[in-house]
Amino acid sequence: MNMDSERAISRGNPVESALMSLLLLEKKARNASNLPQLQFIMLNQTRTLVDYDHLILWDPLQNRITGASGVPEVDVHAPLIQWLNKHCSTIAKTTRKNDIHRLATHEWLPFDRSMFAEHLSEVLIWFPVKGTDGELVCVLLLSRSEPLSIREERLLDLLGDSYGHTWIALRNSQKPKRLSLPGRKKFWVSAVVLCIALMFVPVRQSVLAPSEIISSSSVVVRMPINGVVQRLNVRPNHFVKKGQLLMTLDARQLNDQLAQARQRLAISSAELRLARQQSFYDGSRKASISILEGREKLAKSQVSYLQKKLKRTSIYSPQDGISLFDDQGDWIGRPLNFGEPIMFVADPKKTQLEIQLAVENMMELKPGDEIRFFPNSNPTEAILAEVKTIAYHSTLQNDGQYAYVLKGMFVENNHIHQMGLKGTAKLYGKKTTLFYYLFRRPISHLRLWWGAL
Repeated sequence: MNMDSERAISRGNPVESALMSLLLLEKKARNASNLPQLQFIMLNQTRTLVDYDHLILWDPLQNRITGASGVPEVDVHAPLIQWLNKHCSTIAKTTRKNDIHRLATHEWLPFDRSMFAEHLSEVLIWFPVKGTDGELVCVLLLSRSEPLSIREERLLDLLGDSYGHTWIALRNSQKPKRLSLPGRKKFWVSAVVLCIALMFVPVRQSVLAPSEIISSSSVVVRMPINGVVQRLNVRPNHFVKKGQLLMTLDARQLNDQLAQARQRLAISSAELRLARQQSFYDGSRKASISILEGREKLAKSQVSYLQKKLKRTSIYSPQDGISLFDDQGDWIGRPLNFGEPIMFVADPKKTQLEIQLAVENMMELKPGDEIRFFPNSNPTEAILAEVKTIAYHSTLQNDGQYAYVLKGMFVENNHIHQMGLKGTAKLYGKKTTLFYYLFRRPISHLRLWWGAL
């Protein structure tokens, strides 16, 4: 029917007009090609059969308001929509959910009554749309100024059956077609066989570990004697040359000891000289000459020892490189023991990769295995390296975890890499099956659990 036919129906007998409008709506509903089109007809063209101010559609399957008359889309976060969702969910749990009836808004709480009066008309009708088996497929809320008449309620009941039948048909047509039982069995058998076959595909083992670029030619500068730091002549992370003065220790106590030793040497030398002179006319003095000579040698050795020790109060760089140590203020006036490390002098032109591989990630590796280093500053570009050395046991790291320390050698030796650059290293081991690659850790934990039984 066209628009002229609809105008003709409206000018005829009211009963006949209502029936013709019902038939027209049912035809339009059956001709809908999808659910959104059907919902549009339900929301905006039901007015030709029953008059209303607002019509709201609630989908119990989604448990939310999905549409309203006169608006292209509803805002699910709007206070009115959320309030209606709550009430529709509550009513859908009552015994009258499948009946067309007027909601008893006068029994609501004051807040609900104020929301209802502010946004909707005086009467709110619950219009359930059911499927052929009585299933509640959706609900239409009609907001109007007057209650439904008996004729309008019967017309809506007939229209609801048509809406429900079309809704179920469109919803089922949009569902993907399921395979038959033999087809499903064949599909799952094929899937299982494919998964089992994939488990035997050879893949290369790999593991990720934190890493850092360090110097491959670094020398530890240690305390040559017990002493107190008097002055630092270099700054952290600065270039130093071989033989450059790095640090000076407090030598006042050693100078005092050297002066005393020299005084004792002078006295022992004088006593020896006097005894040798007296031995020419006094034979008893010859017996004391050997004792005095021993004293003189002891005094000379003490002076020589203190002189060498005094020279060690000046510490020099053993090679060209970068001085690596903490802040200068942490060292001035600090007493240090013999052999305690002071700083590193590292050659920035000779670098290597230090990798901390966690114990649980350890796999079979050997020197020459491939490494790809991804710096944190540029994680998209990998730097190629090879495994150089592997620690034979794990050690406690700064983060409190035990790990194996590996050293890697960069493939491009002509390229200088910045020391201290951190990132992630990906180590590649020998080939294994995809099953072992995926379940290596679970198998390890299962073995530990089985051994504990």
